[in-house]
Amino acid sequence: MENCENDCILEAALENDETDSFYEADSVSIGASSSVTDDSSIGSVNNLGVRRGSACRQLHPLPTIQQVDQGVGDMLKMKQYVKKTNLTDDEIVHNKELFEDIIANEFPEEDMTDKSFRDKDKDLALKSWILKVLDDTDLEPSKAKQAEKKLLETEELSFLLQSGIVLCKLADRILPTTDIQIECLQAGNLITKRKNISLFLQAAASYGVPEHLLFKPDHLAVQAHFYKVTRTLFAFAEMTNMDPGYAGPEFDFDKIIKELMSKGIRRKSSIQDTCSVQTNINSIFANLMQDVERRNSITPKGPPTNIYACD
Repeated sequence: MENCENDCILEAALENDETDSFYEADSVSIGASSSVTDDSSIGSVNNLGVRRGSACRQLHPLPTIQQVDQGVGDMLKMKQYVKKTNLTDDEIVHNKELFEDIIANEFPEEDMTDKSFRDKDKDLALKSWILKVLDDTDLEPSKAKQAEKKLLETEELSFLLQSGIVLCKLADRILPTTDIQIECLQAGNLITKRKNISLFLQAAASYGVPEHLLFKPDHLAVQAHFYKVTRTLFAFAEMTNMDPGYAGPEFDFDKIIKELMSKGIRRKSSIQDTCSVQTNINSIFANLMQDVERRNSITPKGPPTNIYACD
């Protein structure tokens, strides 16, 4: 009699297994919470094992995702260069790694492949810093507004540097030991521009800018790839932050941008320009689609299709 009851329980469990996709989970939960002490019934259910061929999917716990509060850029901002005359080996390695991380974060490789890519914020910050270095004097409050006005009226960075004379003056101000003779520089044809630019590149290399970060003279002289010029200037300015002999204006990209924003000098960023261009493209595309739909809705003119049909 007892064996017959066990067989009935087994058959009922198998029948429920085919119809109830959550039988296994329910049986486990019921078995854990129930106060039934019938060993025969528990043993019969346990003999079922793991179901096979069921349409039920195994439930897995959701993965725990930890949100990172600080990005790479924020972590780099917290680090500082060691700026002193005699550096230890560890301090030299620290400065080198921090410099490489900052350049890699500010200038991703995917941006360097596009020859037409420009970052107006970086251009504006570099132009502001360069003019401050060349005008390295303590300006009175009355002259400070004139300097800001000059920054607004100054031409774009690409044209400001194209002759190479401003770059040579910048190198001579930061590297007084350079052999550049500023009074002998000339701005004329393309050959003269390339010569001036080459003098700056030699000074930048001697200052410590890595060779792979140096642009080619034609990248600036003929505007072949100006974003590489921006990267070289950014690296050159960043090198001043670990030069103990440099006492000029500090180059802090984020700080400069915030100052320009507070003074209302900062222009629209490249992202905003991209969004506006994308919006214009979408509106043009929408107008074209409406025109196509309008043309398709017009009944075609011409003779009827059955013009040659005989009545």
